[in-house]
Amino acid sequence: MAGLSSDAIQPLMESLARVETQSAAICRPFMDERKTAEYFQTLEKSVLHETLSDWLWQVDVQGNYISVGSKVKESLGYEPEELLGKPPFAFMPPEEAVRVSGIFGSLVESRQPIHAIENINIHKDGRLITLLTTGIPIYDDNGAFAGYSGLDRDITEERMMARDLERLDNENRELSSRMKAAVDSAGIGIWEYDIAGSLLVWDDWMYRLYGIEPDRFSGAYEAWEQGLHPDDMDRSVGELRDAIGGGKPFDTEFRVVHPSGDVHHIKASAVVLYDEAGTPLKMIGANYDITKRRHLEDELAASVAQLNALYEGIPDAIVVADVETKRIVHCNHAAEEMTGVGVADLKLRTLHSLHPADVLDETLQGFERQSRGVQRVVESEVITAAGSRIPVSIVASGVLFGDRPCLMGVFRDITESKEAEQAIRLANQQLQASEQQLMAANQQLQASEQQLMAANQQLQASEQQLMATNQQLMAKHGVQGLLANVSAYLMTPVGEVLDESIEHVLGLVGSFTKADRCYIFQFTDDGMMVSNTYEWCAAGVAAKKHGLQQLAVDEFPWWMERIKRHEPIFIPDVSALPVEAKLEKESLEHQDIRSLVAVPVSTAGFSGGFLGLDWVNSSVLNIHEDHIPLLQLASDIIFGSLNREKSAQQIREREAKYRAIFESIQDVYVEVNLATGTIEEISPSISSFGYTRDEILHRQSLDYYVNPEERDRLISALVDRGSLRDFEAHFLTKSGESITVSLAISLIKGVPDGLMKIVGTMRDISEQKKHECQIQENIRLKNDFISSVSHELRTPLFSILGFSSTLLKESGSLDPATRLEFTSIIHDESVRLSSLIEDILTISRIDSGKAKYSSQIFDPVKPVSAVVAILRRQAEEKGIELVEEKPDREHRVVFDQDSFKQVMMNLLGNALKFTPKGGRVKVSISGAEEMVSITVDDTGIGIAASDHEKIFDRFYRSVPSALQIEGTGLGLAIVKDIVEMQEGSIGVQSELDRGSQFTVLLKRAEEAADEVVVQSRVTE
Repeated sequence: MAGLSSDAIQPLMESLARVETQSAAICRPFMDERKTAEYFQTLEKSVLHETLSDWLWQVDVQGNYISVGSKVKESLGYEPEELLGKPPFAFMPPEEAVRVSGIFGSLVESRQPIHAIENINIHKDGRLITLLTTGIPIYDDNGAFAGYSGLDRDITEERMMARDLERLDNENRELSSRMKAAVDSAGIGIWEYDIAGSLLVWDDWMYRLYGIEPDRFSGAYEAWEQGLHPDDMDRSVGELRDAIGGGKPFDTEFRVVHPSGDVHHIKASAVVLYDEAGTPLKMIGANYDITKRRHLEDELAASVAQLNALYEGIPDAIVVADVETKRIVHCNHAAEEMTGVGVADLKLRTLHSLHPADVLDETLQGFERQSRGVQRVVESEVITAAGSRIPVSIVASGVLFGDRPCLMGVFRDITESKEAEQAIRLANQQLQASEQQLMAANQQLQASEQQLMAANQQLQASEQQLMATNQQLMAKHGVQGLLANVSAYLMTPVGEVLDESIEHVLGLVGSFTKADRCYIFQFTDDGMMVSNTYEWCAAGVAAKKHGLQQLAVDEFPWWMERIKRHEPIFIPDVSALPVEAKLEKESLEHQDIRSLVAVPVSTAGFSGGFLGLDWVNSSVLNIHEDHIPLLQLASDIIFGSLNREKSAQQIREREAKYRAIFESIQDVYVEVNLATGTIEEISPSISSFGYTRDEILHRQSLDYYVNPEERDRLISALVDRGSLRDFEAHFLTKSGESITVSLAISLIKGVPDGLMKIVGTMRDISEQKKHECQIQENIRLKNDFISSVSHELRTPLFSILGFSSTLLKESGSLDPATRLEFTSIIHDESVRLSSLIEDILTISRIDSGKAKYSSQIFDPVKPVSAVVAILRRQAEEKGIELVEEKPDREHRVVFDQDSFKQVMMNLLGNALKFTPKGGRVKVSISGAEEMVSITVDDTGIGIAASDHEKIFDRFYRSVPSALQIEGTGLGLAIVKDIVEMQEGSIGVQSELDRGSQFTVLLKRAEEAADEVVVQSRVTE
């Protein structure tokens, strides 16, 4: 739905008013759909409709379109027929439909006209269209409300223009505010000292720098001394006297104390003027406030120390890869150690090549989940140069490396050692890799410090140049104003604002010198190419910047040789250039340049480049040789700003990289004040201990030690050695659990406070400790199992071999009864041996997931009787009463019949084994509503209460060593696995010397079911 603008709506509203006064005549055609359609077709063809861009519509009481103008297609892209029978809300976003339908409902209830309602609709191609809707209620011949008739207008472009105007207005206000702040930030003060009269003359900025009002300044030399900081007075006064005496130039830094007590750092330099006899007459100098710079230098030093400490605690491999090409662009020595591939070779490979092909897809899916925040750590494998596979955990995050978006992954080796010694060796290797990584990080930080020192030297050189030309600044007030403006515009801007400021400064310089073009050329890092990077042109002068990119330096040998020697080039008349400048002359004349000035950066430490001025319409008039040093100063200020921005950008990139590492490492990075014990910094990975970062910061570290004495031992060892590796301590998690952590920490001096701090990383090794214990326990169980199985196999084998040998050798002399007895013994021992082997095979099938069970319906009485018959002979030999108690009615179960026999064989066999002579073993079957119970009772030695849960563990035997009862400890473990895998359960009740009762509960079969196989499955 749409409407009209305020300018066009008045004539339409007048027409609608006339329609409303004649409602009886107009509404009559709305009584049926055919007449309604005819009426709107007539209205569409009217003169009024042809003059409007709106489209007419009519809706019934329910809000459904019953007539739509043809111009709806221009607004929403639909044919009128596609809207008929549907409400306008069907073409709106859901939230907008709810809002507008609510307004429409309230208007229907009160029969109010629709006055300019803005609403958002969805165009047929998916675009969002803003419409303005106006309408009036209509009535039938009986005066009953029949709906609404109105028109819509598309105001999408009007709303977009309004938003654009508002955005531009906000940007203009922001730009104005920044320009004002830049102007106010300029703070160079100029002073003159009459040596003979001992009088000082200050400009306005000098009063601001020293924090005093002009009317409170006496002008005497002593007034300057009074403002000096007491600790700097002797040195500063001595340097001033040395400069006056001709000893050395006055170029120094000192502190001043404002009347308010505030202390400010001042950079000062000056030149001494002499008479013809060499007598010093006066000094002219400049001061400016460098307090902020000094503070920034202190903060930068602190950041460097913190980053150095952070790198010392990182033990993991770090790989940085280009997001688009997946090629590795950076990695640490830990990555080289992990993969066995040199750093240089790794940079020739892609991130995908680190992983085996069969886990690559799963690894990439893990990275995708990690990017959405669904998964924090990705577990994968890394393939080494030798072809071995190392399991790793990976934490990845996006970083900028240079100017390219990259993906940084922190790889941690999570291989579990089979022996504790192997785990320790692996930890040592990781620490060695971390130390190499930290050494590399330290070298990077040292390189950064050298860059900053070089930048400071460049700034100092620029300041010296500024002081050297100060006499000309005082003599030429116009140049002084120009340089003040240049300094103001380039004091603090960065990024795009700096580019705008430099272009504005070029305009100031060009306008002041009445040049036609003012520009900056910069050399590439290798010095082989030069490009026009900034340009200002006077009105009517064509720009040349785009055609002067990537020019070879050797094309202009005469010019570039002087620029690289930092010699200014002043060419008042291009036609008078010497023969050796033939190439330069041809190029300049081709550009219609008559005069030219090129001023290089005065200090070799700055990035190479020069400031240039061209005169095209006339020759240079108001620039002379004595102006060149002033232009040199402007060039130094401009290039100083460019180099400051370049250094700041490098620092920001390093800070972003180190911050990403800080937030991604899995170990916990921590800083603790040695004197107070306060935690001053902690990494977000503390969440693995259950705490948030805010819950830990500024708290006492002692609160988190399980044993406070452990902290005292740690501090003592750290003070003695300076650093600790693999120091184990016990900390409390938020839930109160005690965990074992491995500490890699160092003792450093904080910057700028000088306080000693403990910095390093903590790694939770509780699981590693558990694994070490588990490994030892598994080794012990394995040895016990081998010993038991060997004995259990040897005993029946020796019996079989002995009796079978007797039968073979003495077959003719043995009577039939003896042969039958020997044969029965061989048979029984073979069954015993087969049972033992079957137990071992069953355990193997269960562990491999290949145990197959067929769900059958049967009465357990028959298989129980079969097992009792097999074990009857064994019971009689031991003098044990074996009783089978049968139920009074049938109880059918759902279970695999063969595995059921194995369960009963193990339970009854155990009962006979642990029941002494004269004892009793009973098996009984009973039924409940849903389960059938099979119980085995014995009067044996019993089981201690503390062993009730353990007896179902593999290889565990709850047998007093004095009894020497043979067995492997597998029988009950097999019973439990078989029963529970078929939806049953087993329990035990027992007391020492009172006997045991084992109860198996199996699922009851439905009464009407036949004894057939109802389901076949493979349990995996």
